[in-house]
This record gives sequence, C-alpha cells and structure tokens, in this order.
Amino acid sequence: MFEKRRYLRMPAHTPVRGKAAFVSQLRDISIDGCFLEFPARMEIGAQMQLEITLPNTTKVLEVVGEVRWCGEYSSDHKTEVVVGIGIKFTEVTVGDIALISEYLKNYATDKRRFRRIEIKFPVKVSVDNQQDGFFAQAIDISLGGLFIKTDQVFELNSVLFLEFKLPKVAQAISCAAKVVYLNRKIPDLFDQMIHQGMGVEFFDISESALRQIDHLLKSLNEESQKTSKLPK
Repeated sequence: MFEKRRYLRMPAHTPVRGKAAFVSQLRDISIDGCFLEFPARMEIGAQMQLEITLPNTTKVLEVVGEVRWCGEYSSDHKTEVVVGIGIKFTEVTVGDIALISEYLKNYATDKRRFRRIEIKFPVKVSVDNQQDGFFAQAIDISLGGLFIKTDQVFELNSVLFLEFKLPKVAQAISCAAKVVYLNRKIPDLFDQMIHQGMGVEFFDISESALRQIDHLLKSLNEESQKTSKLPK
C-alpha cells in the first residue's frame, strides 16, 4: 500500500508527457508526488521523467519520480475508480515546488465552503479532552476550521480538543475538531511556501463560538477592504 500522505494533495486534471514517449493524465498532485492514469503495470521503484503543465499555467514542470504503487485509485467522496500509478518526486526544483504550492493554495481556497482569513494566535491542543496538551500557533481560521502550525501532528481523522482566544475577544473558545489534512516533514527551504502542521475541521463547537469567529472574520475583511482603498 502506498505510504500515508505527508502533504496536502489536490485534484489536477491535465495531460502529462513522459520522456519514454507516452502521454498520460494527471489526476492529483502534491509537492511530494502525484497520481497518473496509467493502464499498464509499472515495476515498483521504476524511475520516470515527466513534463507536467499545471491547470491555468503555461510553465512546464520537469520532474523525476519513482513509482511507489500501482493499482486502482478513488478520490475522496467520489465513486469513480481510476487505474494508475502513484509517484513520489525524487528530483524537482525549488521553483517548481513553489509553483505546485501556489496551485495547491489557490485550489484549496476556491473549493473551501468557508472563507479563510490569515491570522496568528496561540491554540492549546489536547487529546481526549485531557488537561495536559501542548501549545501551538494557528495561522488562519474560518467558520469551518483552522490550520495549526506545529511539528507535532496527528493522523488523519484524529479527534482533537482545542482551546483558544481570538484577538480582541475576551471569551475563550473550547471545541472539538477533526484532522482533515497534514503537512509533515517540510524541509526548512520550503517553510515559507507551505507550513508544517495540520488542518482541522470543527465538528463540536458552540453557536456563541461561531458567532465570535464570524464577527472576527467580518471585521478583518472590512479592515482589509479599507486598506486596499487607501491611496498609494
């Protein structure tokens, strides 16, 4: 079975060309690797040279990857099954990683149910609502959840208990959240492009807490609009 994903992965339907004279279809991508439609079986460990053009771009990414698994693949929440290969990138430039990271960020922003605002504040994270736990930094928030920048991450679908106070708000918020994506072992070189940590989704949170978050989001959005209208 393919190793557990360490990086945020998003769909990306676009043709891919191989140096070995084949054309395939990219189905999803992360800064760590990708999945290609590929009807023929490939030997695990085989090296592949790929030319990838991300959607809405003209820049061709030239990467080298290693086949990590072959078989059937089904995207989350979809019934479509695709036969293909999972590839881990072994040679990719810093510039191409930046392009992939920007694509992931833009795609995630477009698909989110809730608008997310970048804002930093401390958050206490614990398991099973225990008194002990650890403090980390949230770097953005929406009505649906937040992203926690931390080296200490949990597996997907883990249930965590969070405690935090929003800036300029006196009342603390306590809620439960589920880990929905992970960014693990990000090299220091890429830390400014994609943060190490975990994205969590609220699922047990009070209405009053949601009102606090909604009020903060609206006020920050208003401040941003006022700033953008100031003469430069």
